[in-house]
Amino acid sequence: PLSIIVALHDNVTNEPPTNMFGLRSFLLLSVVKSVHSFTLITFDVDGTLLRGVGEGSAPDAHSRAFSHACASVLNAGTPIPPLMEALPPEKVHGSTDGLILLRLARAALGISPKDAAPLLDDMMENMHNYVSELTDEEMGEGIEALPGVISVLRQL
Repeated sequence: PLSIIVALHDNVTNEPPTNMFGLRSFLLLSVVKSVHSFTLITFDVDGTLLRGVGEGSAPDAHSRAFSHACASVLNAGTPIPPLMEALPPEKVHGSTDGLILLRLARAALGISPKDAAPLLDDMMENMHNYVSELTDEEMGEGIEALPGVISVLRQL
Protein backbone atom coordinates (compact mmCIF):
# COMPACT_ATOMS: atom_id res chain seq x y z
CA PRO A 1 0.00 0.00 0.00
CA LEU A 2 0.97 3.61 -0.53
CA SER A 3 0.83 6.13 2.28
CA ILE A 4 0.06 9.76 1.63
CA ILE A 5 0.45 12.52 4.20
CA VAL A 6 -1.93 15.39 3.75
CA ALA A 7 -1.48 18.56 5.76
CA LEU A 8 -4.69 20.06 7.07
CA HIS A 9 -4.85 23.84 6.96
CA ASP A 10 -6.75 26.33 9.08
CA ASN A 11 -9.02 28.32 6.75
CA VAL A 12 -8.32 31.55 8.62
CA THR A 13 -4.53 31.48 9.08
CA ASN A 14 -3.73 29.03 6.24
CA GLU A 15 -1.41 27.28 8.68
CA PRO A 16 -1.62 23.63 9.75
CA PRO A 17 -3.89 23.53 12.81
CA THR A 18 -2.53 22.56 16.20
CA ASN A 19 -4.16 20.03 18.50
CA MET A 20 -4.58 20.38 22.26
CA PHE A 21 -0.89 19.57 22.77
CA GLY A 22 0.29 22.32 20.40
CA LEU A 23 1.37 19.75 17.78
CA ARG A 24 0.70 20.31 14.09
CA SER A 25 -2.07 18.02 12.82
CA PHE A 26 -1.69 15.92 9.70
CA LEU A 27 -3.93 13.33 8.11
CA LEU A 28 -2.33 10.05 7.06
CA LEU A 29 -4.13 8.28 4.27
CA SER A 30 -3.32 4.75 3.20
CA VAL A 31 -4.12 3.99 -0.39
CA VAL A 32 -4.15 0.45 -1.67
CA LYS A 33 -3.15 0.10 -5.30
CA SER A 34 -5.87 -1.59 -7.30
CA VAL A 35 -5.07 -4.34 -9.73
CA HIS A 36 -7.99 -3.24 -11.92
CA SER A 37 -8.76 0.26 -13.06
CA PHE A 38 -11.89 1.74 -14.53
CA THR A 39 -13.32 5.04 -15.63
CA LEU A 40 -16.30 6.46 -13.82
CA ILE A 41 -18.37 9.03 -15.66
CA THR A 42 -21.13 10.78 -13.72
CA PHE A 43 -23.77 13.25 -14.76
CA ASP A 44 -26.30 15.47 -13.06
CA VAL A 45 -29.41 14.26 -14.86
CA ASP A 46 -31.90 17.15 -14.60
CA GLY A 47 -31.11 19.72 -17.24
CA THR A 48 -27.84 18.02 -18.21
CA LEU A 49 -29.09 14.86 -19.90
CA LEU A 50 -32.88 15.20 -19.79
CA ARG A 51 -35.60 17.82 -19.65
CA GLY A 52 -39.30 17.79 -19.00
CA VAL A 53 -41.52 18.32 -22.02
CA GLY A 54 -45.06 19.38 -22.64
CA GLU A 55 -46.48 22.39 -20.84
CA GLY A 56 -49.31 21.20 -18.64
CA SER A 57 -48.72 17.57 -19.58
CA ALA A 58 -48.88 14.69 -17.14
CA PRO A 59 -46.08 14.64 -14.53
CA ASP A 60 -43.04 12.50 -15.30
CA ALA A 61 -42.43 9.20 -13.50
CA HIS A 62 -40.05 10.72 -10.98
CA SER A 63 -42.58 13.40 -10.00
CA ARG A 64 -45.36 10.81 -9.78
CA ALA A 65 -43.14 8.66 -7.54
CA PHE A 66 -42.80 11.48 -4.98
CA SER A 67 -46.56 11.94 -4.67
CA HIS A 68 -47.15 8.20 -4.62
CA ALA A 69 -44.59 7.67 -1.83
CA CYS A 70 -45.95 10.46 0.38
CA ALA A 71 -49.53 9.29 -0.16
CA SER A 72 -48.68 5.63 0.50
CA VAL A 73 -46.48 6.10 3.55
CA LEU A 74 -47.95 9.22 5.16
CA ASN A 75 -51.57 9.35 3.99
CA ALA A 76 -52.80 5.72 4.06
CA GLY A 77 -52.74 5.57 0.26
CA THR A 78 -55.13 8.48 -0.22
CA PRO A 79 -53.81 10.47 -3.21
CA ILE A 80 -52.20 13.86 -2.71
CA PRO A 81 -51.68 16.67 -5.24
CA PRO A 82 -48.99 16.14 -7.89
CA LEU A 83 -45.53 17.28 -6.84
CA MET A 84 -45.34 20.34 -9.08
CA GLU A 85 -48.79 21.51 -7.96
CA ALA A 86 -47.91 21.14 -4.28
CA LEU A 87 -44.46 22.76 -4.45
CA PRO A 88 -43.08 25.69 -6.45
CA PRO A 89 -40.22 24.79 -8.83
CA GLU A 90 -37.59 26.50 -6.63
CA LYS A 91 -38.44 24.06 -3.81
CA VAL A 92 -37.82 21.09 -6.13
CA HIS A 93 -35.06 21.91 -8.63
CA GLY A 94 -31.60 21.33 -7.21
CA SER A 95 -32.89 19.57 -4.09
CA THR A 96 -32.22 15.99 -3.04
CA ASP A 97 -35.04 13.46 -3.21
CA GLY A 98 -35.16 13.27 0.58
CA LEU A 99 -35.54 17.02 0.95
CA ILE A 100 -38.24 17.08 -1.73
CA LEU A 101 -40.16 14.34 0.10
CA LEU A 102 -39.99 16.28 3.37
CA ARG A 103 -41.13 19.48 1.66
CA LEU A 104 -43.97 17.64 -0.10
CA ALA A 105 -45.11 16.06 3.17
CA ARG A 106 -45.38 19.53 4.70
CA ALA A 107 -46.99 21.23 1.70
CA ALA A 108 -49.52 18.52 0.82
CA LEU A 109 -50.25 16.99 4.21
CA GLY A 110 -49.13 19.51 6.83
CA ILE A 111 -46.64 17.00 8.27
CA SER A 112 -43.49 18.62 9.68
CA PRO A 113 -40.07 17.48 8.47
CA LYS A 114 -39.33 16.38 12.04
CA ASP A 115 -42.32 14.02 11.96
CA ALA A 116 -41.79 12.83 8.37
CA ALA A 117 -38.01 12.28 8.61
CA PRO A 118 -38.22 8.96 10.51
CA LEU A 119 -40.26 7.60 7.58
CA LEU A 120 -37.91 8.87 4.89
CA ASP A 121 -36.35 5.44 4.22
CA ASP A 122 -39.84 3.97 3.76
CA MET A 123 -40.75 6.76 1.33
CA MET A 124 -37.51 6.30 -0.65
CA GLU A 125 -38.13 2.55 -0.87
CA ASN A 126 -41.70 3.22 -1.97
CA MET A 127 -40.43 5.55 -4.73
CA HIS A 128 -38.01 2.87 -5.91
CA ASN A 129 -40.72 0.22 -5.95
CA TYR A 130 -43.07 2.55 -7.82
CA VAL A 131 -40.67 3.31 -10.67
CA SER A 132 -39.41 -0.30 -10.79
CA GLU A 133 -42.90 -1.45 -11.75
CA LEU A 134 -43.28 1.02 -14.64
CA THR A 135 -42.77 0.05 -18.27
CA ASP A 136 -40.09 1.80 -20.33
CA GLU A 137 -42.83 3.79 -22.06
CA GLU A 138 -44.28 4.93 -18.74
CA MET A 139 -40.80 5.91 -17.53
CA GLY A 140 -40.24 8.03 -20.63
CA GLU A 141 -43.50 9.99 -20.39
CA GLY A 142 -42.94 13.70 -19.90
CA ILE A 143 -39.16 13.70 -20.52
CA GLU A 144 -36.80 13.85 -23.48
CA ALA A 145 -33.06 13.70 -23.94
CA LEU A 146 -31.36 17.02 -24.59
CA PRO A 147 -29.85 17.52 -28.06
CA GLY A 148 -26.68 15.48 -28.60
CA VAL A 149 -27.00 13.39 -25.42
CA ILE A 150 -27.92 10.09 -27.11
CA SER A 151 -24.97 10.24 -29.52
CA VAL A 152 -22.52 11.13 -26.75
CA LEU A 153 -23.75 8.28 -24.54
CA ARG A 154 -23.44 5.82 -27.44
CA GLN A 155 -19.79 6.85 -27.85
CA LEU A 156 -19.06 6.20 -24.19
